[in-house]
Amino acid sequence: PMLSEKRVILLRDPDIYSGGDEQAEALAKLIAELPAECVLIFVFISEQVSFDQPKGRTEKKITRACKVFAEATVVSCDTEAAGELVIPEIVDGYPVTAIGHSAFEAAEQITAVTIPDSVTLIRENAFHRAYSLATVVLPKNLKEIPARAFYQCSNLKDINFPEGLERIGDSAFADCYDLGQLELPGSVRSLGAGTFAGCGIDTNRLVLPEGITEIGNSCFADSFYRVIVLPSTLETLGKNVFASFRGWKVDLSATKIEVLSEGMFNDGFASEILLPNTLRKIEYQAFYRSHGLESITLPEGVLSIGDRAFAGCEDLKSIDVPDSVTEIGNNAFNGCHSLTSLVIPDSVNKLGVNAFSSCSGLTS
Repeated sequence: PMLSEKRVILLRDPDIYSGGDEQAEALAKLIAELPAECVLIFVFISEQVSFDQPKGRTEKKITRACKVFAEATVVSCDTEAAGELVIPEIVDGYPVTAIGHSAFEAAEQITAVTIPDSVTLIRENAFHRAYSLATVVLPKNLKEIPARAFYQCSNLKDINFPEGLERIGDSAFADCYDLGQLELPGSVRSLGAGTFAGCGIDTNRLVLPEGITEIGNSCFADSFYRVIVLPSTLETLGKNVFASFRGWKVDLSATKIEVLSEGMFNDGFASEILLPNTLRKIEYQAFYRSHGLESITLPEGVLSIGDRAFAGCEDLKSIDVPDSVTEIGNNAFNGCHSLTSLVIPDSVNKLGVNAFSSCSGLTS
């Protein structure tokens, strides 16, 4: 499966010679037939086999058939290891350039890790379920933190995000409950789905840096940041980004988003939500069951309020609907018991079924 990644890494694998010349011939043939862009990397960290040991024509065939790079990838660890871990820059003369897929997964007793600047690549699930991990030092040349890299590191509190980092992948820090204040660099352009879901206990304010243009589905779902401020460069928000959000305020006013996607604040607890002037469409269940939301102003320019957009907002008492709105969807305000009055502008030409059903307090 690694062939599609255009790189094959063999570590701690002296067994490729154990079958004698016949096996070596087959391996050499396989290597010779690989696409030109596929690089085979041999790094032997073993007392039994190394390139210093004479292997006759077998070794010559192997080295002729492939390009050998002096690089090393950390592929696994002793899951019983405990305490602070400093990954070396050099192993047996080879620079460590990558942390492999699931390399430290379930290393439950490691409390701190320092990754050397020689590392430029971290694979998915690298530190997944390293439950005791509290401190991480990332290398300065890292461009991406991949999916689930630190997923469920529930004690993670302190991590540096190097300048030059461009993307943080899906669920990279999901369920890192103690991960509070985030100092993201201005180089970051996108946050994946569920990146910081469940994070931010006891964190007063999170201001995302200018430069971020995209935030994926459920990125801050079930998170605890009391106030989140999104940047003016933001153009795209996925679905359910703040679903079950436990904070008090979300400020989107500076962003450039035009669509408030499905389930954006679904079942959340933010009592203050500021929307941008660029907003044109509010989609299905965008504010469904938003607890504690008592009032909200929709900016001029909003054209449609989707089905069940505010359904179940039992605390909603007032909402300003601008003259630009032409459509209010089915069950849009169903179950808004605290809503006492609402002005429907003349611009509305389509009013959905049961748009105000079960609004028991609505008198005008």
